[in-house]
Amino acid sequence: MQVIQIKVKRISHLKADPTSAILEVQEVLGERNFSIVIGMEEAAAIAAHIAHIKLEAPLMHDLFKNTLDAFKIQLKRVLVTGMTNGYFISELSLQTEDGLICTQQTARISDAISMALRFNKPIFIEEALFQQLTTAKSSKIDIANINEDTDFTSYTNDTLDSVLQELIEKEDYEKAVFIRNEINRRQQNQ
Repeated sequence: MQVIQIKVKRISHLKADPTSAILEVQEVLGERNFSIVIGMEEAAAIAAHIAHIKLEAPLMHDLFKNTLDAFKIQLKRVLVTGMTNGYFISELSLQTEDGLICTQQTARISDAISMALRFNKPIFIEEALFQQLTTAKSSKIDIANINEDTDFTSYTNDTLDSVLQELIEKEDYEKAVFIRNEINRRQQNQ
């Protein structure tokens, strides 16, 4: 299995939904990128860590890292392995200090990235998935045919956000609801 190392490129607000944010990731040795819709709490946790903001009380990711540190368990890497129904599957590779216990734990991509940043560990994605995401990024949704049966799973979050903005500008709120529902569903699963 071939993997690509990725990094956080930027975090921005989702214009159509104040409770969501867009997390853009990019390959470390290239320009390809894709975006993920995540919750504002997860976005704030990632942004606070990147900006080196010290909070009075630890966030959940800080608490989890502190607990792993107390038990001398290290995060070795994060691997984004797949996408199911519009949400990403990530694996955290954990290992005890003595190397006797190794485990893979499944996590939402936003939590996995937040943990990788806190442990200063690499984030990887399977090449086939990355290729699919960066290719799908350029595909456009046929706005004229959007309805309750439209399957949005192959479209990136960037594409959905772009189409949602376009529909809102055209005041086509009926179709915008279908896109908004898909974005909300993905956010709940991230």
